[in-house]
Formats: sequence, C-alpha cells, structure tokens
Amino acid sequence: MIWRGPPNLSFFSENNFVSNSSKLTVINANKGVYDLSIRNFSEKNLGIYQCSTVFNGIAVEHDITTMLAEAPKTVTITSERVDGKVFYSEGLNVSLECVSDRGVPKGTIQWKHGGKVLSSTNNSDFVDFNFTTYRADHLKLFSCVVDNMFYVLQRQIQLFLHFVPLVNIFPEKTQFIDEGRDITLVCESEKNLSKSNFVWLFEGKILQSSSGPQNLHLINLTTVHSGTYICEVMNQIGKGHDSIDLIIR
Repeated sequence: MIWRGPPNLSFFSENNFVSNSSKLTVINANKGVYDLSIRNFSEKNLGIYQCSTVFNGIAVEHDITTMLAEAPKTVTITSERVDGKVFYSEGLNVSLECVSDRGVPKGTIQWKHGGKVLSSTNNSDFVDFNFTTYRADHLKLFSCVVDNMFYVLQRQIQLFLHFVPLVNIFPEKTQFIDEGRDITLVCESEKNLSKSNFVWLFEGKILQSSSGPQNLHLINLTTVHSGTYICEVMNQIGKGHDSIDLIIR
C-alpha cells in the first residue's frame, strides 16, 4: 500500500514505512489497514492524497481531496425582530424560516425546541418549520442550529403571541338574588394587547361600553333584571366573551 500526497502527489509511505516526516504516521497496519494519520493539519497539507496497491495483479488507486473546515458565517431567522422575538397571532398557520451558508463542509440546518428536532435539511441553505400557533406556544424558545461536524452555530428566537381575549365574569354561573338587592358584576380578561374594548350586554342590548375593564353595577334589582348578562372583550386579534344568568325572586 503506497500513500502519496501534496505537493504533486509526492511519495509518503509504503506499507508501514513512512518517508522522512514527523507529521505522518501509518496506523492500523497490523490489521491490514493502512490509514495515513497527519498531525497538526494545516493549509500546507491541503490537496490530493492518493493510496494505491496491487490487487489480484491489477493496480488500483483512490484519490482523496482534503479541505480545511470552515465555520458557518451566518444564521439568519427571516422574521426575527431586533430584540430576538417573532410576533404572530394566536390560531394562525405560521412559518419559521432560517437561512445559513452552512460552512465547509456544508452542514445540516435544523429547527429545534426543547432539544427536539422539528425540521431538518442537509441539502439546502434554507429550512422552515410550519405549525399552527396555540396559546400554549406563547414565549416558547426556538433554535436554528447549523452543524457541519466541525463547527456548530445557532440562533435562538422567542415566540410572542397576541391572544384573543379570554374572558371571565365574577361571580360565576347562575345567581339567585332577592328583589331590592344590589349586585356588581366583574368582567376580567386575560390578554396581552394593550388596546381592548369591553362591552356589557343584557338580552342582546348594549348596557355600557368602554376601552378598558369596567364593572357592571345593578341597583335595586327587580324581576325585570332577570336574564343573561354578557361581557364581550374585543382586540385586533378577535373577540372573547363570558356570560352569567341572574334570577331575581
């Protein structure tokens, strides 16, 4: 088994004999495998290496081209804001997109969350992950990871979701109240957008409306106040509501 290499396919070794070089060693020769080991590999060692032998009276050879590995230079998440967040609305079909030069050799690009691979490619500079957003996805961290076996480069973003309001009225459920009593109905909304409109309705008619939370005060109740009260909260994403039945006796 003969090894040749740069420059110009110079003679390096025959079987386990190595020419005068402190960087070269032939290993595993006792197993019939003649692996060429190169210590402190540098640009001077770049080029074509050739191993050749005679098998069944026929000369055979194999060429190997060496290159220096390079780290990926860029990992870009196309929808990322400056603060490392991406913003979407609850319930939408969205696509997280990542682009990278992938380094040398060309590596694999993956979308990951919590250590789990969500999508992956090893033959493109682009990878996406498509999914439908749910409230539970709010503030989740997603990482785009580029790995070419020599270097790993990654970028992380946080998903920020705008919610449809989740509305609750207190007290809850049906309330039985004696005539002449007063009651205050409290409407609360879980939301993460500052601008929301609150509307109180009774039997389909608007009682009051405001740009923020507002309690509904009912005084000196009579049987005409019996019925269904609804609090609706609306923002630019959608509308949520809750209801309560009052029975005056």
